[in-house]
Amino acid sequence: MKRTERVCRILQILTENPNKDFSLGYFAALFDCAKSSVSQDMKTIRTSVEEGGYGLVVTTAGARGGV
Repeated sequence: MKRTERVCRILQILTENPNKDFSLGYFAALFDCAKSSVSQDMKTIRTSVEEGGYGLVVTTAGARGGV
């Protein structure tokens, strides 16, 4: 799966499930990719959403971290 498609699907999942926590591992398993790739995708999504004024993407650091 290409990165742009993965970013779009992650954004769709997040918008369809507001206020729900997702781990990077969840997305990594769902899209069969590395957590580091998902982390980069989340940075892109967060920047786009917040700079566009469409809302907030809140991330949590640590062992149980996620989106």
